[in-house]
Amino acid sequence: MNRAVHLLTCLMLLAAFAASRGGRVLGRELHGGAKETSAGVPRPAFSGDWENAVVDTSALPSQAMGFGGPVPVRAVFAGGRIASVEPMLPNDETPMFFGMLEASGFWSRWRGLDAAEAVAAPVDAVTGATYSSEAAIASVRAAASAYLAGAGAAPAQRPESRTPAGAIAASLALLAAAVVPLLSKSRRLRTLLLVADVVAVGFAGGAFLSFARLSGWAGNGIPRDFSGAAPAALALAMAFLYPLFGRKSHYCLHACPFGAAQELAGRIPARKFRIPPGALRALTFFRRALWVVLVTLGWLGVSDAWLGLELFGAFSPKSAPAPVIAVALATLALSAFVNRPYCRFACPTGTLLKLSESKTEE
Repeated sequence: MNRAVHLLTCLMLLAAFAASRGGRVLGRELHGGAKETSAGVPRPAFSGDWENAVVDTSALPSQAMGFGGPVPVRAVFAGGRIASVEPMLPNDETPMFFGMLEASGFWSRWRGLDAAEAVAAPVDAVTGATYSSEAAIASVRAAASAYLAGAGAAPAQRPESRTPAGAIAASLALLAAAVVPLLSKSRRLRTLLLVADVVAVGFAGGAFLSFARLSGWAGNGIPRDFSGAAPAALALAMAFLYPLFGRKSHYCLHACPFGAAQELAGRIPARKFRIPPGALRALTFFRRALWVVLVTLGWLGVSDAWLGLELFGAFSPKSAPAPVIAVALATLALSAFVNRPYCRFACPTGTLLKLSESKTEE
């Protein structure tokens, strides 16, 4: 009962945070559901004529879902062809993943295509930003389909959807993290799992949990397609359901890619620093206090910029802010001397997961 109460408290907290940020809980609008501009005027899906039009997919009835929520785009058509495509910000996807799309030239790939070509174009997902890019592809195709429908043209045939390799790798790694620790305590197997977490869940799939992603799911629901739903369901089960059956911190210990990276760094031969009990209590208090401050800032609408600064962003090195990469590298260096310092003394996501488990922390 105690575990269930803590889990419910955690879920209610996430729902409240999501509602304060985006006005939605599990995809339901809390204020009538109208798509509005900041001035309170309903936002049209189309503007201009059908030769030179702007299509805003955030105003369409259904939107493509990334790993954290809807990924609307604005497509500008000139002379019947796409002149530009850009993401509609803010949204609930991790901003650094959109930086990867920009760095890869993803948005420029659509330029010059007519609407029928855009619907059928075999555009590949961007490695390391699989879910964001798949959702962005679906949004651009939705914009092109809407353009064709408005112009009275026959809908173009979309290419067959396929599950990206990164999503498959992340799902398999998360499945292994969910099952193998229950069956074996082999150090060799654990090493393989840690490497799989870093490579597949972190770099290849980007399928880790973060506070931004959890709040996005609380507001929009988890991804509906298999490539997003499978890793999301596995990660959520380890994070929130396993503790109900006594498996505390299973996700953090066995599936989190940054936690895995810290543990692997900790295996570097070096003299381990023993933190005095008083300092340990102070650092634990700091983590809790930091979490309260950050969540309160988000609740009050003062700032949620910190959501993009969790160190998980270092798994997207092409687009992560330089300070995030620098702190991540410094944390890994410190991990050679102190066991999992970020997990134990700073991680907002880890603090949330601990809240869902029990009153005491291990």
